[in-house]
Amino acid sequence: MMEIIYGRRPVLEALKAYRRKFQQLFFLQSIQSDKITAEIVSLAHKHQIEILYLPKDQLEIITGGGHHQGVAARVSLYSYVDIDGVLEEIDTDSSTLKPPVIVVLDHITDPQNFGAILRVAETGGVFCVVIPKDRSVEVTPAVVRSSSGASEYLRVTKVVNITRAINLLKKRGFWVVGLDSNDLSIPYERISFTYPVVLVIGQEGKGISRLVRENCDYLLHIPMYGSIDSMNVATALAVIVHEIRRQHRIAPGK
Repeated sequence: MMEIIYGRRPVLEALKAYRRKFQQLFFLQSIQSDKITAEIVSLAHKHQIEILYLPKDQLEIITGGGHHQGVAARVSLYSYVDIDGVLEEIDTDSSTLKPPVIVVLDHITDPQNFGAILRVAETGGVFCVVIPKDRSVEVTPAVVRSSSGASEYLRVTKVVNITRAINLLKKRGFWVVGLDSNDLSIPYERISFTYPVVLVIGQEGKGISRLVRENCDYLLHIPMYGSIDSMNVATALAVIVHEIRRQHRIAPGK
Protein backbone atom coordinates (compact mmCIF):
# COMPACT_ATOMS: atom_id res chain seq x y z
CA MET A 1 0.00 0.00 0.00
CA MET A 2 1.03 3.58 -0.64
CA GLU A 3 0.28 6.99 0.82
CA ILE A 4 1.00 10.63 0.00
CA ILE A 5 3.45 12.64 2.07
CA TYR A 6 3.84 16.35 1.40
CA GLY A 7 5.88 19.43 2.16
CA ARG A 8 9.36 20.31 0.92
CA ARG A 9 11.32 19.40 4.03
CA PRO A 10 9.36 16.21 4.85
CA VAL A 11 9.77 14.89 1.29
CA LEU A 12 13.46 15.78 1.26
CA GLU A 13 14.14 14.05 4.57
CA ALA A 14 12.20 10.97 3.46
CA LEU A 15 14.37 10.84 0.34
CA LYS A 16 17.56 11.27 2.34
CA ALA A 17 16.59 8.59 4.85
CA TYR A 18 15.27 6.41 2.00
CA ARG A 19 13.52 3.95 4.30
CA ARG A 20 10.37 4.01 2.17
CA LYS A 21 9.74 2.94 -1.41
CA PHE A 22 9.09 5.99 -3.64
CA GLN A 23 6.70 5.51 -6.52
CA GLN A 24 6.33 9.09 -7.78
CA LEU A 25 7.22 12.67 -6.93
CA PHE A 26 4.82 15.54 -7.61
CA PHE A 27 5.71 19.18 -8.14
CA LEU A 28 3.44 22.15 -8.64
CA GLN A 29 3.77 23.31 -12.25
CA SER A 30 4.49 26.88 -11.16
CA ILE A 31 6.84 25.96 -8.30
CA GLN A 32 9.74 28.30 -7.66
CA SER A 33 12.95 26.30 -7.39
CA ASP A 34 15.12 26.64 -4.32
CA LYS A 35 17.91 24.71 -2.61
CA ILE A 36 15.52 22.13 -1.14
CA THR A 37 13.63 21.44 -4.36
CA ALA A 38 16.92 21.17 -6.26
CA GLU A 39 18.13 18.57 -3.79
CA ILE A 40 14.83 16.69 -4.08
CA VAL A 41 15.21 16.56 -7.86
CA SER A 42 18.82 15.41 -7.57
CA LEU A 43 17.87 12.57 -5.20
CA ALA A 44 14.91 11.62 -7.40
CA HIS A 45 17.25 11.26 -10.37
CA LYS A 46 19.70 9.25 -8.27
CA HIS A 47 16.97 6.79 -7.25
CA GLN A 48 15.28 6.89 -10.69
CA ILE A 49 11.96 8.19 -9.31
CA GLU A 50 9.40 9.55 -11.74
CA ILE A 51 8.64 13.28 -11.37
CA LEU A 52 5.28 14.70 -12.43
CA TYR A 53 4.41 18.41 -12.64
CA LEU A 54 0.78 19.08 -11.75
CA PRO A 55 -1.59 22.05 -11.74
CA LYS A 56 -2.56 23.41 -8.34
CA ASP A 57 -6.03 21.83 -8.22
CA GLN A 58 -4.68 18.34 -8.90
CA LEU A 59 -1.95 18.67 -6.28
CA GLU A 60 -4.54 19.89 -3.77
CA ILE A 61 -6.63 16.79 -4.44
CA ILE A 62 -3.66 14.42 -4.14
CA THR A 63 -2.56 15.92 -0.82
CA GLY A 64 -6.06 16.20 0.62
CA GLY A 65 -5.65 19.93 1.07
CA GLY A 66 -2.53 19.53 3.20
CA HIS A 67 0.13 22.25 3.36
CA HIS A 68 2.23 20.80 0.53
CA GLN A 69 4.42 23.79 -0.44
CA GLY A 70 4.26 22.58 -4.03
CA VAL A 71 5.86 19.18 -3.32
CA ALA A 72 4.44 15.72 -2.60
CA ALA A 73 5.39 12.08 -3.02
CA ARG A 74 3.61 8.74 -3.30
CA VAL A 75 5.47 6.41 -0.94
CA SER A 76 5.09 3.12 0.89
CA LEU A 77 3.47 3.19 4.32
CA TYR A 78 5.59 4.00 7.36
CA SER A 79 7.38 0.90 8.63
CA TYR A 80 7.15 0.32 12.38
CA VAL A 81 9.74 -1.75 14.21
CA ASP A 82 9.30 -4.60 16.68
CA ILE A 83 10.29 -3.87 20.27
CA ASP A 84 12.37 -7.06 20.52
CA GLY A 85 14.28 -5.96 17.42
CA VAL A 86 14.82 -2.55 19.03
CA LEU A 87 16.39 -4.14 22.10
CA GLU A 88 18.62 -6.35 19.96
CA GLU A 89 19.74 -3.35 17.93
CA ILE A 90 20.60 -1.40 21.07
CA ASP A 91 22.90 -4.26 22.10
CA THR A 92 24.63 -4.53 18.72
CA ASP A 93 24.66 -1.02 17.21
CA SER A 94 27.92 0.68 18.17
CA SER A 95 26.66 4.02 16.86
CA THR A 96 23.89 4.23 19.47
CA LEU A 97 24.28 7.22 21.77
CA LYS A 98 24.96 6.11 25.33
CA PRO A 99 23.14 5.97 27.60
CA PRO A 100 20.30 4.93 25.26
CA VAL A 101 17.03 6.83 25.65
CA ILE A 102 13.61 5.43 24.75
CA VAL A 103 10.47 7.57 24.84
CA VAL A 104 7.11 5.99 25.67
CA LEU A 105 3.99 7.98 24.77
CA ASP A 106 0.93 7.25 26.87
CA HIS A 107 -1.92 7.76 24.37
CA ILE A 108 -0.92 10.96 22.60
CA THR A 109 -3.73 11.70 20.14
CA ASP A 110 -2.86 15.06 18.56
CA PRO A 111 -0.90 14.77 15.27
CA GLN A 112 0.77 18.16 15.74
CA ASN A 113 2.00 17.24 19.20
CA PHE A 114 3.16 13.83 18.00
CA GLY A 115 5.06 15.33 15.09
CA ALA A 116 6.73 17.86 17.38
CA ILE A 117 7.65 15.06 19.80
CA LEU A 118 9.25 13.05 17.00
CA ARG A 119 11.28 16.07 15.91
CA VAL A 120 12.54 16.59 19.47
CA ALA A 121 13.28 12.88 19.84
CA GLU A 122 15.28 12.72 16.62
CA THR A 123 17.34 15.83 17.35
CA GLY A 124 18.01 14.58 20.89
CA GLY A 125 19.29 11.19 19.76
CA VAL A 126 16.39 9.18 21.17
CA PHE A 127 16.78 5.56 20.09
CA CYS A 128 13.12 4.64 19.80
CA VAL A 129 9.62 5.98 20.42
CA VAL A 130 7.00 3.58 21.76
CA ILE A 131 3.28 4.15 21.18
CA PRO A 132 0.21 2.02 22.01
CA LYS A 133 -1.64 0.33 19.15
CA ASP A 134 -4.99 1.66 20.34
CA ARG A 135 -6.20 5.16 21.20
CA SER A 136 -3.05 6.81 19.89
CA VAL A 137 -2.05 8.81 16.85
CA GLU A 138 0.16 6.99 14.35
CA VAL A 139 2.77 8.16 11.85
CA THR A 140 0.43 9.66 9.27
CA PRO A 141 1.33 12.10 6.47
CA ALA A 142 0.18 14.94 8.75
CA VAL A 143 2.58 13.73 11.43
CA VAL A 144 5.42 13.46 8.91
CA ARG A 145 4.67 17.05 7.92
CA SER A 146 4.55 18.36 11.49
CA SER A 147 7.79 16.53 12.37
CA SER A 148 9.55 18.20 9.40
CA GLY A 149 10.53 14.74 8.23
CA ALA A 150 12.16 13.67 11.52
CA SER A 151 9.82 10.68 11.59
CA GLU A 152 11.73 9.20 8.63
CA TYR A 153 14.88 8.68 10.70
CA LEU A 154 13.29 7.43 13.91
CA ARG A 155 12.38 3.96 15.07
CA VAL A 156 8.76 3.87 16.21
CA THR A 157 7.23 0.74 17.68
CA LYS A 158 3.59 0.01 18.45
CA VAL A 159 2.79 -2.19 21.44
CA VAL A 160 -0.45 -3.72 22.70
CA ASN A 161 0.23 -2.86 26.33
CA ILE A 162 2.41 0.05 27.47
CA THR A 163 2.85 -1.29 31.00
CA ARG A 164 4.07 -4.63 29.68
CA ALA A 165 6.53 -2.85 27.40
CA ILE A 166 7.81 -0.74 30.29
CA ASN A 167 8.43 -3.82 32.43
CA LEU A 168 10.20 -5.53 29.53
CA LEU A 169 12.53 -2.54 29.28
CA LYS A 170 13.10 -2.62 33.04
CA LYS A 171 14.28 -6.22 32.74
CA ARG A 172 16.80 -5.07 30.15
CA GLY A 173 18.34 -2.56 32.55
CA PHE A 174 16.36 0.58 31.80
CA TRP A 175 15.14 2.93 34.51
CA VAL A 176 11.67 4.29 33.85
CA VAL A 177 11.06 7.97 34.51
CA GLY A 178 7.61 9.52 34.14
CA LEU A 179 7.02 13.20 33.54
CA ASP A 180 4.18 13.94 35.93
CA SER A 181 3.56 16.92 38.20
CA ASN A 182 2.21 15.73 41.55
CA ASP A 183 3.23 15.58 45.21
CA LEU A 184 5.46 12.54 44.56
CA SER A 185 7.42 13.97 41.64
CA ILE A 186 10.83 15.60 42.02
CA PRO A 187 12.52 18.38 39.99
CA TYR A 188 14.22 16.93 36.93
CA GLU A 189 17.59 18.52 37.83
CA ARG A 190 17.85 16.22 40.86
CA ILE A 191 17.82 13.01 38.81
CA SER A 192 20.99 11.36 37.53
CA PHE A 193 20.50 10.22 33.94
CA THR A 194 23.74 8.29 33.62
CA TYR A 195 21.91 5.02 32.95
CA PRO A 196 19.67 3.69 30.16
CA VAL A 197 16.40 5.51 30.59
CA VAL A 198 12.80 5.31 29.45
CA LEU A 199 10.98 8.65 29.46
CA VAL A 200 7.20 8.34 29.77
CA ILE A 201 5.11 11.23 28.50
CA GLY A 202 1.32 11.47 28.85
CA GLN A 203 -1.42 13.47 27.16
CA GLU A 204 -1.58 17.19 27.70
CA GLY A 205 -4.11 17.88 30.44
CA LYS A 206 -4.51 14.23 31.46
CA GLY A 207 -0.89 13.23 32.00
CA ILE A 208 0.24 9.65 32.57
CA SER A 209 -2.41 7.05 33.33
CA ARG A 210 -2.52 5.60 36.84
CA LEU A 211 -1.24 2.11 35.97
CA VAL A 212 1.64 3.44 33.91
CA ARG A 213 2.51 5.93 36.66
CA GLU A 214 2.64 3.13 39.24
CA ASN A 215 5.20 1.26 37.13
CA CYS A 216 7.62 4.20 36.87
CA ASP A 217 10.78 4.11 38.98
CA TYR A 218 10.73 7.90 39.36
CA LEU A 219 8.30 10.71 38.68
CA LEU A 220 9.75 14.07 37.79
CA HIS A 221 8.52 17.53 36.95
CA ILE A 222 9.91 20.67 35.37
CA PRO A 223 9.56 23.65 37.74
CA MET A 224 7.47 26.48 36.35
CA TYR A 225 8.36 30.11 37.09
CA GLY A 226 5.60 32.01 35.32
CA SER A 227 1.84 32.23 35.65
CA ILE A 228 1.12 29.18 33.47
CA ASP A 229 1.65 25.90 35.30
CA SER A 230 2.62 23.62 32.39
CA MET A 231 4.28 23.52 28.98
CA ASN A 232 3.65 21.71 25.73
CA VAL A 233 4.58 18.00 25.91
CA ALA A 234 7.14 18.30 23.11
CA THR A 235 8.79 21.27 24.83
CA ALA A 236 8.88 19.37 28.11
CA LEU A 237 10.45 16.39 26.37
CA ALA A 238 13.09 18.67 24.84
CA VAL A 239 14.06 19.96 28.29
CA ILE A 240 14.52 16.45 29.68
CA VAL A 241 16.25 14.91 26.67
CA HIS A 242 18.80 17.69 26.46
CA GLU A 243 19.42 17.49 30.21
CA ILE A 244 20.22 13.80 29.69
CA ARG A 245 22.66 14.65 26.93
CA ARG A 246 24.18 17.46 29.03
CA GLN A 247 24.82 15.04 31.89
CA HIS A 248 26.33 12.55 29.47
CA ARG A 249 28.70 15.16 28.02
CA ILE A 250 30.06 16.16 31.44
CA ALA A 251 30.25 12.61 32.84
CA PRO A 252 33.76 11.42 33.83
CA GLY A 253 35.68 10.11 30.87
CA LYS A 254 33.63 12.05 28.30
